[in-house]
Amino acid sequence: MFRKLTFIICLFLGMTCLASTAAKAQENGAFSDYLVGTYDLRNGYTVFQVVNPTAQTLEVYFAFFDDNEKPLACKKEKLSHNDLVEVDVRALKLNAKVGVVKIISHRDRKPVPGIVGFQRFYAARLGIAESNLAAVPPKVLDAELKIILEVCK
Repeated sequence: MFRKLTFIICLFLGMTCLASTAAKAQENGAFSDYLVGTYDLRNGYTVFQVVNPTAQTLEVYFAFFDDNEKPLACKKEKLSHNDLVEVDVRALKLNAKVGVVKIISHRDRKPVPGIVGFQRFYAARLGIAESNLAAVPPKVLDAELKIILEVCK
């Protein structure tokens, strides 16, 4: 009886953990006007992909910073509806091996939600790791927008 009860409790806890992981994965796929990620050029390289799954054209700015918060570069793109852009950080020739990217979608420099993003790290000997870019709440962008727009003059 005790073994059956222990098994049932373990099974319930395991199913609960799996269910919460699935809910978290869905939450990360939300549209945003502000995405954040990291790049690493020490033992490999990073590639960012941003998708516009909406029916509208959006402008997208990629603002790059080093690990000491120093602004380094900006890449500007225009994404039509259902478009995709891929940014290989190696091609930017940044003066830092590791840092942060802040990505905004906008029209006329006013934030517009509608992008999702992914980052891939290609490690020299270990293979490939992929993750979603973090969708940041709009309230955070209010304070950050001025900094990003300054980098992307």
